[in-house]
Amino acid sequence: MTRLAHWWRRGEPARPPQADPMMAAPGPVGEARFRAIFEHRAVGICETALDGRIIAANPRACELIGRPADEVCGRHFRDFTHPDDVEPDMALMRRAASGELETFEIEKRYLRPDGRASWVLVTASLVRDGAGRPQYIVTAMQDINARRATEDQLRKLSAALEQSPVGVMVMDAADGRMEYVNAAYSRITGYAQADVLGGNPRRQRWLDEGATWLKGAIARVMSGQVWDGEIEERRKDGSRYHQRLILAPMRDTAGRLTHVLGIEDDITARKAIEAELLQHREHLEKLVEARTAALQAANQRLLDSERFARMIADNVPGMLAYWDADSRCIFANQAYLAWHGMTMQEMQGIRYDDLISAEARERWGHLHRAALDGQAVHYERPRLSADGSMSTLWVQCTPDIRDGKVQGYFVLGTDILSFKWLQLHR
Repeated sequence: MTRLAHWWRRGEPARPPQADPMMAAPGPVGEARFRAIFEHRAVGICETALDGRIIAANPRACELIGRPADEVCGRHFRDFTHPDDVEPDMALMRRAASGELETFEIEKRYLRPDGRASWVLVTASLVRDGAGRPQYIVTAMQDINARRATEDQLRKLSAALEQSPVGVMVMDAADGRMEYVNAAYSRITGYAQADVLGGNPRRQRWLDEGATWLKGAIARVMSGQVWDGEIEERRKDGSRYHQRLILAPMRDTAGRLTHVLGIEDDITARKAIEAELLQHREHLEKLVEARTAALQAANQRLLDSERFARMIADNVPGMLAYWDADSRCIFANQAYLAWHGMTMQEMQGIRYDDLISAEARERWGHLHRAALDGQAVHYERPRLSADGSMSTLWVQCTPDIRDGKVQGYFVLGTDILSFKWLQLHR
């Protein structure tokens, strides 16, 4: 065990044990002290031969590998390593064994006996003898499963934002400077990221033109409320269009309002249809039988346009979830969790068929399977609220296709009860 003390010098040439400050004194007392540090250290520690065999491992290292010490010591580290991580790890080990590397780090997965992969950060140091020859390698191991899970969740949320069919922007609450816009924002407005990041040309134009809605919108958002309105806007090329704009406050962990989230959608087609319906209402009433099909198509386009509302994470009303290719839930926002009365821990990993009732599976399960086949589908369904009232949800299933393969699909649910009421009382 005394040679493990050399590791604390991060690969420096070996010195006599009594010179090591971690060994209080030579002999049994210093050896016992070092063994206590080795056995009870918060991180895993392994002594590994130059050929990759594990010579010694402390309890924490065995815990991270998922096996007892008698199954770890004497075996090659690749026996426990995920196949995709073996070669990168071996390449670094070979360079260290040859003396080329004194230290290296790698994030890798150990495979537990039950087949589960455990992410670990490995920091390795080469130990040399008094003549400077490589002797063995000492590694420190840290559990990074939580960090990797968070990174994966953030990656999926980022993909949801970038693949969203509506424009998304994030502005600094203090001065309105743009800090993020997605691809749909550029498509709708004509402004590329380079045109707006670090500034806000449209906001300045609104101020210059005295936009009447802007003052009220800013006041509402700065008071912590959501502003939702329809405005007439100009693209970068000067062409006009109708826009639905939602502005919502974003707060940091201390509750301070730091940014403003904007969601926008081009509703020009919907507005044109509304105008046509208003202009020809009396005529349509006389020809209702002949024009039923056309009217239904117009109403369907209205419903399609409304599906963009109340979405994008917890700052905007809307129920958003991501299901992987095995129909297991990977991510759900707070509105979606509240709908089902579950926590994220309870929701994550649950299968879609286990979440919904048998009746719901019979009525809409085939549509969710269609999304996994690469089809974008949508449907209406009733929803019973927590207060016992009934409402109607518009559910959209959008496949996540990458490299020509369906990786999963996004589910967005929007309450459209008020919209249906307006249709009936128009």
